[in-house]
Amino acid sequence: MAERVATGVVNARNALLDPRFHWITVANNPQRKVKELQWCRPNVVLKQPDSEDPVADGLFAADRIRQIYLHKVKDSPDEWFFLREPTVQLAATVIATGPGVLMYDGALPLLRVTYDDGSQSETLTLDQIEMLLVAHGGAKVTVKACT
Repeated sequence: MAERVATGVVNARNALLDPRFHWITVANNPQRKVKELQWCRPNVVLKQPDSEDPVADGLFAADRIRQIYLHKVKDSPDEWFFLREPTVQLAATVIATGPGVLMYDGALPLLRVTYDDGSQSETLTLDQIEMLLVAHGGAKVTVKACT
């Protein structure tokens, strides 16, 4: 008998994407397949969307992130949710953090991607990301300052 039961909401569209690639939706653009993801900073620090207060458990390594998604609320600031692996990975464990925005200026570079056709994005800020889904193998992930 199982000792722990987990539930969650499955996004059917994302669940059917090729898991060997990263996937990103940049504001006002269609979703695209990504073969390489470069985080511009080693850590992410989140604050509340409507104040300077930190988000509980809102400091974590960028390379642990598995998904970012934008949640828009009418008459409220935009907010993002992050799904990430814990530092010590247990089978199928994912930590949800959010809602939040970046503690530092959200207009600073967060990542850069190389699309499946070989073209490279400009540096992207959190404000530009509607959805990011990170592959669990096959696609490259690096942490290196974006210049």
